[in-house]
Amino acid sequence: MPECITRHPGTSADPVREHYDRHGFYFADLGPARDAFARYSQLGQLLQDANATIEPIVDVGCGEGRAYLLMRHGQQSRYVGVDLSTGVLRRARDRTSALRLVQGDACALPVTDESAGLVICQGVLHHTRDPRGAFAELARIVVPGGLLQVSVYNRRALYYYLFVTLGPICSCLAARSLGRALLAVTLFPAVYALVFQPAHCAYGVYRPMPVRGAWKFFLDQYAHPRVWFFRRHEICDWAEDEGLEIVRFERELAGWMLSYVLRKRITT
Repeated sequence: MPECITRHPGTSADPVREHYDRHGFYFADLGPARDAFARYSQLGQLLQDANATIEPIVDVGCGEGRAYLLMRHGQQSRYVGVDLSTGVLRRARDRTSALRLVQGDACALPVTDESAGLVICQGVLHHTRDPRGAFAELARIVVPGGLLQVSVYNRRALYYYLFVTLGPICSCLAARSLGRALLAVTLFPAVYALVFQPAHCAYGVYRPMPVRGAWKFFLDQYAHPRVWFFRRHEICDWAEDEGLEIVRFERELAGWMLSYVLRKRITT
């Protein structure tokens, strides 16, 4: 089983919902950063290569419309975003009024069986209350022959050790306004300078990462209430159980993420 690190024991989704209601999630507000993500990420490349006739695209854990911003117009017209956080969905609607959005839990998706040609779950499974159950839900809504793109945190990456070391401290401090103020002037500037900005430059984005967005990203990465870490074989085993075959696999962002494109088998 994947390894869970949480400061809220139990299976309630409330701590995760409250985290995103309060802090939101940052994704590449800069045009050059979005362009780099579209060029180099597995998801970006999949969306560029996807057949123009692909049926509805369901983005589970859509955030503030990150995948939508990477799509061509024809894809955007068939897009539906699902997210646990009503705060995130409100900000997404404010940002892009054309978005079709639904509030829902990845562990009990408000989507009918075999109704999506492409399901996206980018960096979401590792924050759910039941990642195995959520994975089964993703497989349930994919049409036979359709695709599922999923990315999860890698148990063998350096980030695991950073989170184990810094996560308890950051989570404790981030729960209070005074603690967040302390993080903002101590640990956050160090992570921004030593991790976030160098990562931007590595992908050819030389403009500074917006500080407000970087702060949201910092809280998501180091003060999240629930995080699971996966080994490669775990997603492979789940895929086999759910009738999915691996089309593509990559270790992304210096091994930080394990990313898969899976196809649902057609049974006769």
